[in-house]
Amino acid sequence: MRARILSELRRRRDAWEPNPTLQDLVDVLGTNPHNMSYHLRILRGAGLVHPAGIAITAKGYDLAD
Repeated sequence: MRARILSELRRRRDAWEPNPTLQDLVDVLGTNPHNMSYHLRILRGAGLVHPAGIAITAKGYDLAD
């Protein structure tokens, strides 16, 4: 799930799309808000997603290959 989140955030960044909301990611990745929040919290702790909002960091972008 975390790899899928990073992949979606990278796709959005590459396409110059706005940062998604939690619900956008839930809809696209087919999970529930609680599960998505859990995985985003882990990704934030690892420095792969910005602490405020839902946007991939340079570190997360580089990992998404």
